[in-house]
Amino acid sequence: MEIKRISHGIITNSDKDVGTTLREMLRLAINGANDPRVISFTERLTNTGDPVSRIFEFVKTKIKYERDPKGTEQLSSPWVTIQKGYEDCDGKVVLAMAMLKVIGIESRFMVQAVKNDRFNHVLLQFYEDEQWINFDPTYNKNIHVIGWRYPEADREQIFSKVA
Repeated sequence: MEIKRISHGIITNSDKDVGTTLREMLRLAINGANDPRVISFTERLTNTGDPVSRIFEFVKTKIKYERDPKGTEQLSSPWVTIQKGYEDCDGKVVLAMAMLKVIGIESRFMVQAVKNDRFNHVLLQFYEDEQWINFDPTYNKNIHVIGWRYPEADREQIFSKVA
């Protein structure tokens, strides 16, 4: 079971710490996309309907949102997240990135400072039809659809490494 604790927090300290966390998230997503259990699970999930929508709805509705313990950042492998059935925004997007990679779709991270001067949220963007489309499965609310992102973000930054 791969759960990594990062003491600095993804989005509570410096932008340098955010980069370190995002690199670890990318590593977990790429490894997850090569995990036979994640591959099999994703293939079964996406064998009917629109695969991107199926992944989005699964991560949004079946993986419950739960914050990390205060003062820590915990990152889980995609398979652990599927087994646990809960994660925060970073764990949800790591799982979604791995699943999108399994079906051959590129994605990247976007961090946001939402009502805050520091980055405190992460979502994905996936590449389709020659454009990057927002993909934020964090919360299970009707307004959260493919293409949506927090409109009140004070700043945003794209993490240019792509899985």
